[in-house]
Amino acid sequence: MSFLLNPVAFSSSISVPGVVVDNFLRIAGAVQLKVLLFSIKNATPDGIEPKTVGDALGISEADAKDALNFWADAGVLISPKAEAKPSPVVSESKPKTVVLKTVKPTRSEIARRGAEQPEIAILLREAQNIFGRALKQSEASTLVWLYDDEGMGAELILTLLEYAKSSARLNIGFIERTGVEWINNNVQTMEDANRYLNLIARKNTAWSVVQKAFGLEKRMPSKTELELSDKWVNEYKISKELLREAYNMCVDSTGKFSMQYIKKIIENWHSKGVKTVDDIAKKAAKPKSPTTTKKGGKNTYSTTNITEFEKFIDNQ
Repeated sequence: MSFLLNPVAFSSSISVPGVVVDNFLRIAGAVQLKVLLFSIKNATPDGIEPKTVGDALGISEADAKDALNFWADAGVLISPKAEAKPSPVVSESKPKTVVLKTVKPTRSEIARRGAEQPEIAILLREAQNIFGRALKQSEASTLVWLYDDEGMGAELILTLLEYAKSSARLNIGFIERTGVEWINNNVQTMEDANRYLNLIARKNTAWSVVQKAFGLEKRMPSKTELELSDKWVNEYKISKELLREAYNMCVDSTGKFSMQYIKKIIENWHSKGVKTVDDIAKKAAKPKSPTTTKKGGKNTYSTTNITEFEKFIDNQ
């Protein structure tokens, strides 16, 4: 079934530049297109203010300004600080040679790359779906930077965004840091990404076990805490009860929580084959060189003296 234009509706119409339809429909988001149409319809000789656009469309002034800047960089609008210029998409006659840069791409470079490279256009469109809104300049430039300069494929970048969203950290700082981390860890394919994400999930699960055993408040763990938790839970197979005992010994001895102190206790236990809380009592009951105290003429070993216990297991 074909649709026809209704002549009645066009009795009052506005003109949209052909370059918008030819080069930007795949790239521009819904907010950006709304801002453009509203600006064309309500343009005045003095221009149009972001606040006016925002109030009329029910969006923030910042988002309206970002959309206006997008069209200004595309050459469709004139920025308050720039002269009119042709769209870079139209004036560009040679294919862009992608080179490594120390700075991220500008709005005009993003627009040009989206028009030149369909995969980038798809990347930006799908990224907007993940964010649930039009991309900000910093977000779009980071995604194109990861694609062009760092060699990450569109599918891999979208997987990164989905991971950030599922972790409730869908912000540009986390995306950039994690993207660099993936690159440094040679995550190049979807198989690499799945393997890496499984590793992260395993470490986070281990941290959750340790966090509950220690009675810590919910928070983001440090890199060291993640690594130690993974080793204790997944490599050493330390039980929750033994983790709790190590925590209690640490606090009883030092008066505070110390991951490094607990690390020393658990590594001592692991090297000596301590698997349960009962194993601690058994080994402490028959030391080779017990601590001697006078109590009714008999030698006794104090299992509550953490320092002496550590000396004992260090000497085994």
